Formats: sequence, C-alpha cells, structure tokens
Amino acid sequence: MSLRRTAAAAALVLLFLGSPTLGQTVSEPQLKAVFMVNFAKFATWPDLAPTAPITLCTVGDDQIASSVARMVRGQVVDGHALAASQLPRDAGWAPCQLLFLGYDGASSARLDAAPATVLTVSDEKGFASNGGMIEFFTEGSRLRFAVNLREVDESRVRLSSNLLQLARIVEERRVR
Repeated sequence: MSLRRTAAAAALVLLFLGSPTLGQTVSEPQLKAVFMVNFAKFATWPDLAPTAPITLCTVGDDQIASSVARMVRGQVVDGHALAASQLPRDAGWAPCQLLFLGYDGASSARLDAAPATVLTVSDEKGFASNGGMIEFFTEGSRLRFAVNLREVDESRVRLSSNLLQLARIVEERRVR
C-alpha cells in the first residue's frame, strides 16, 4: 500500500472513530460529505478512464449536495480530480461514480436504474439491506455506515479492506 493510502487510511480511522476537536462543530450534512469523499478515496472503478474525474452525485438533499461540492474542490484521488454534481430525481446516473440518494422513502425503488459501476449511498433506513451498497446510520451520537457486500461484490466497484473494516456488514433481504 502506498504511503498516501496508508496516511489516508489512518485519517479515515480517526474520522470514523474521532470527534471534532478544538470546539469545532460539524453538521450532519458536512460529516456525510466527508464520509463520501473518503468512500471515493477507498473505492476503485475499473472502467474509469485515466484522466476522467470521479464524480460524486447527490439526489434529493440540497444540504448534502452543497457540502459535497465544497469538499471536493481541489481534491485529487489517484490522479483523478473529484467533482460534484447535484442531479434531479428523474436523472440518469451515468455520469456518476458515487451516487447519494437522499432519504425520501423511495431511494431503494430507484436502485435498479443505477449502472453496476455506481457506488450507491443513502441515509434511508434499510437502504443497504434492500439493494443499496452503503447506508449511513447513527449509533449513539456517532455517524456510522453499513455495507451490503453482496451488492458491492456484484458491482464492478471495489472497496478497500481498510474501509470495510470500519463498516457494519449487512445481509440483503430483497428478493430479486
């Protein structure tokens, strides 16, 4: 593992286990944006062209969309610039590598439209066990995430073992 990935893994552990310091307060949308940027750092998209950006798309949550847009400015991951895109609810997902579907009670119903190369993320309860890949949840006062390994394995997106060690692994309940 490269020194940069090792440092990023250490920062990821501190992010997920630590809390804001020096009196800083971080809003939930900002924290979710930080998580999503870190997901992008610990994911691999095999079909991504060498000069293509990694695009983090958001649907259905303006606060998270603006936080993601601020977070990705000037960020580069393995030679790929990070980009943000806020999409309307009925948009196609083709330009996205990571897609955040804001809670609206219908996120899981739209998953079938997502290409296999899109890492899907939501804060909708039950998202990961109903066909999504990563679900945010709160445990105590901490934001955590669950990963549906079956969905990730069936996609062409690969997640780092460093990221998976911090996740709650869930089983899929959806019948296909």
